[in-house]
Amino acid sequence: MNLIEKTREFAATFHEGEPSSHDMSHINRVEALCSGIQKEEGGDILTLQLAALLHDVGVIKEHEEGGDHALYSAEIASEFLGRAGVEEKTIEAVTYCIQNHRFSGGKIPETIEARILQDADRLDALGAIGIFRAVLSMGALRMLKHMTGLDKGSSKKDCL
Repeated sequence: MNLIEKTREFAATFHEGEPSSHDMSHINRVEALCSGIQKEEGGDILTLQLAALLHDVGVIKEHEEGGDHALYSAEIASEFLGRAGVEEKTIEAVTYCIQNHRFSGGKIPETIEARILQDADRLDALGAIGIFRAVLSMGALRMLKHMTGLDKGSSKKDCL
């Protein structure tokens, strides 16, 4: 099994039963968008594929503990890629992309790969799919607040 297949399997374990819109179909769409944009704009395809597959692996931890899933995802990605024997330079590029992918965080990515990941994630939030994801997320976040008392609105402020 190659690195991309291993990464896809690893990421899928984090998205099983994910109650909002950060499921594997979102991950797969973001990966496809990254690949399409990369063909036109350039950038390292391996970095983009790994970053796309791993950019939301920390979302469950964010639901449970608050904080920023981008930071959790970057940490999880770094550990996974290190164990997989990926070069440190690639790990740093992937984690930078992941740390800067949230457009709601107001960050302006400096690398082409990070800009592509952020744009691909944004594009997946548009149109009919985006509307469906927004409705699904709102219901899931209300359920999370009702069941756990965790208010994602207030926890997000802590990480800015």
